Amino acid sequence: MITDAPFLAAEADRSAPPQLVDTSLVRIQSGYLSNTQLTQISRQSSVHAVLFYTGRLYQMQEFYLWVSLHFHKVQGYGNERELWAKID
Repeated sequence: MITDAPFLAAEADRSAPPQLVDTSLVRIQSGYLSNTQLTQISRQSSVHAVLFYTGRLYQMQEFYLWVSLHFHKVQGYGNERELWAKID
């Protein structure tokens, strides 16, 4: 699962790729984590869902657009909180 809320993923007995477990904006704001990297990680066969929750990943608009083309929205929770599942 790709998410900006790794604690929620853990509560659901899911894991996030280690390079995305960042509970601050440091990687995104510094440019250390790019839209391209997020896309590459999301293409991995082990990734089945994307959860936008805290707003950190939502800031990556190119990634959000890519997700909207390759995943389908399962649930919207309001305030830019959304769960997307990979299209088979």
